[in-house]
Amino acid sequence: MRWPLLCWGLGLLSLAACSQPPSPAVNSAASRPTTQLEAPQVLPSTQIEVEAAPVNTQISTNALDQTATEVVQQALSQLNAQQTSDGIRIVLPENILFDFDQFNIRPDAKATLTSLSQIIRHYSAPVAIQGYTDSKGSDAYNQTLSDQRAKSVKDYLVQNFSIKADLMTTKGFGETQPVAPNTNPDGSDNPEGRQKNRRVEVLIQN
Repeated sequence: MRWPLLCWGLGLLSLAACSQPPSPAVNSAASRPTTQLEAPQVLPSTQIEVEAAPVNTQISTNALDQTATEVVQQALSQLNAQQTSDGIRIVLPENILFDFDQFNIRPDAKATLTSLSQIIRHYSAPVAIQGYTDSKGSDAYNQTLSDQRAKSVKDYLVQNFSIKADLMTTKGFGETQPVAPNTNPDGSDNPEGRQKNRRVEVLIQN
């Protein structure tokens, strides 16, 4: 009979099917390796530039003004400057600036004229430079010498300290305005008086 054989054949097929391992299901998503993105790390804060208060390397204006004032006050004291109704008057004796009967500035007069330049530059006011002589010699000669001496002081200030030329005027008065007697009461010579009369006066005008 064929029926038992058919059943026997079907039984073998079933047995073979059960003996085979199940085929894994194809899943496209599962077949790819999973790579999980990591959250960005918070790096430690390393501030490269730190905003700092600017360093003030400039001396304050007040300090500069104070220093300049001290220098000028010292120069005024050194030159025995006097405050008058017309301005600051400075008397420069002849022997500080010139050799006797000469109008060229002596080399050792530089320190005195340096102080004078500091005062003039500080006040920046009109300056009158006036030359005077004693009574020895003729009036014309003394007038010329006093003119030349006043001009020599101006030229020196312009050339050596860059003081503006148009800030200064010069004038010679010769022997006409003595500040001390050229002779003693008995008519004899008065060397000390003559020395005081040979001078250059600088007036820094108000």
